[in-house]
Amino acid sequence: NDMLRSIATSKPTVNDEDLKKLQKFTEDFGQEG
Repeated sequence: NDMLRSIATSKPTVNDEDLKKLQKFTEDFGQEG
């Protein structure tokens, strides 16, 4: 997934809040992280 890859590239350090947002994002779009 290019979008997820760009997020990981732009933010090398990911905190718990970012993980929660990303998890909700993937759940909303029916994707598995």
